Amino acid sequence: MIILNLNALDKDANAKQPLIKEEWGRMILRQIMDGYHDFHLHILPKWRQILSDRRLALDPRAIDTYGTVLACAELLVGEQGLVDAGMHQDPTADGVRLDIDMLVETLEAATSADRAEQMPKWQEVIEKIMGAKVDAYKAGERQTVGGIIEALENDQRSDMLIEDARARLALIGLGLREKGKPCRGYALAIPHADDNLNRVFADSEFNHGGWTLALKQAPQTIVPRELSKADKTVKINRLAKTVTLVDLAGYDAWMDSSG
Repeated sequence: MIILNLNALDKDANAKQPLIKEEWGRMILRQIMDGYHDFHLHILPKWRQILSDRRLALDPRAIDTYGTVLACAELLVGEQGLVDAGMHQDPTADGVRLDIDMLVETLEAATSADRAEQMPKWQEVIEKIMGAKVDAYKAGERQTVGGIIEALENDQRSDMLIEDARARLALIGLGLREKGKPCRGYALAIPHADDNLNRVFADSEFNHGGWTLALKQAPQTIVPRELSKADKTVKINRLAKTVTLVDLAGYDAWMDSSG
C-alpha cells in the first residue's frame, strides 16, 4: 500500500478546480490490462534496475515501492509521457528514451529525506532493546538496557560490575558475556525466545522471536556467525538459553563509521 502526501486543494471559489473526466478511469483500466504483460516482463524490472543504482543506496523495500509507482506511471503514459511531465530525455538516443544519469540525480534529490531515515531492521532491534527500561532503579529512575551497559563500560565507575549488570539485564530477559569472550567487547546475549522480550517488542513487527531473524542480517563484526554451541548458550535467570550475541564494541565501531 502506497500513501501519497498531497497538498490541500485551494478553497478559493475562483481557484481552478481539478478536471477529472468520467472516462479516464476506464481508459486507465484498459491501459493496465493491455500492457500488463510488458509491465511484468520489461517495465518493472527496468525500474528496479534503475533504482538499484549504488548512488541511491535504497533498500529492497524502497526499490520495490518506488519501482512499482514509477513503472505504473510508465505503463500509463509511456516514456514520452514521462518526458512531457518533466523527466529528462537522453539527447543521444534515437527516439524517446529517459536520460538515466539525470534520472538518478533527480531520484537522489527526491528520496534524500526518506533515505536519511532508513534504518536496517537489525539496528531497529538493537535500538529497541537499548531503550527498553528495566525494573532496576538508579537515583529514583528506572534504568535502560543501554544505561546499564554504559555504566559497565565506564572505567571511571566502580558501582557497576559485570555481576551487577548481568543481574539487572536478566530482569528483562537478557544475558551478558565478558569482554573478549568470545567477542571483541562485551557481548549482549539476546535469547531466541523470551516472555520479557515479547513484551518489549509487543508493539512492533519483531515480536514472538522475530528479533532473532532481524539480527541475522547484521554485519559479522556485530553479530558473529561462527560461534560454538557453548558460546551461544547463556544462563539467564538460571535457565540455559540459546542466544544471539551482539558484539557491543563492533556495534559502537559501526555506529561511529556510519555517523
